Amino acid sequence: MKIIDYDSENYAILVKKRQLEGAGLGREDDVYIITLQRGVLAVIRKSSFKDLLKEKVRMALELPELPQVELTGDDLSLLRKITSVKFEERIPENVLKMLSGKEMQQLKSLVDRGILSVYKGGKYQAKGVYAIPRDVYRYVRRVLDEGIGASPPAKAQLQAEEQPVVPKEQKISPQKSEEQSPQRIVPQQEYKLVADAVRVLDKDGFVVISNDDLARAISGTLQEKIKKGAVMGMKGFDGKYYIMHTKKYLEADSLLRTYLSENKRATLTELAKNLEIDEVLCRGVLNYLLESGDVIEKSRGKYELVG
Repeated sequence: MKIIDYDSENYAILVKKRQLEGAGLGREDDVYIITLQRGVLAVIRKSSFKDLLKEKVRMALELPELPQVELTGDDLSLLRKITSVKFEERIPENVLKMLSGKEMQQLKSLVDRGILSVYKGGKYQAKGVYAIPRDVYRYVRRVLDEGIGASPPAKAQLQAEEQPVVPKEQKISPQKSEEQSPQRIVPQQEYKLVADAVRVLDKDGFVVISNDDLARAISGTLQEKIKKGAVMGMKGFDGKYYIMHTKKYLEADSLLRTYLSENKRATLTELAKNLEIDEVLCRGVLNYLLESGDVIEKSRGKYELVG
């Protein structure tokens, strides 16, 4: 990338094609160039600027997370079934084979309401792939994982689907944010475990939990912050819950996207080392990006931006 003379009033910046494509920008896109701070410029597609501005204002004012979509128990059941499949395998041909006639009608309803869509871009240009659109992704993901915001019947169904686990003694160390094994929490343990986990979250900006009971208890404690968008969480493909401050997530998300756009693909270890990000945090952010379809595991253990 290089800055060169263009005319007496302007400079030109030469950008690698794959960097623009990795950021979702094309040759003919009309963009704004905005100065964020000295030494930092942002390139934003004009058609995306209003939505980005709305999100920044919403977060600054700590307004409730939008949009609030209504999800029934049947919606949640189907979404959980589809999102349990790796993103790159969610092509319509595969998904439709999994569904009953009733579920196909439910799928059509989800698509019509904008809760699911068929993304066609990059390697999915020909067949497409089922994805949760970005504007509803965080809300839908949170409802799927925790049941927050779901209608009462949907919450009841989520609770009914949970399977009991074997009780064992469990401890959380403020110095270690990752739980070791899934265990049921007895009532007298819960307060301390939640307090310790929230302390780790506030100190490090993220915490990883592998216990379903504890994840639900923490979610209840942080419910107001989650609704305001200050805290976010999801269950990763590894079965663990990644809970983090939204600011922490956005910082790491930006670094990962930039690195992958400039280096095409990288392993988790390479990303964490080169970006100087805690590897557990890096894994959590990758879980979000994999689930949203912004990143794919191109080859075993190597991640690449979709674009």
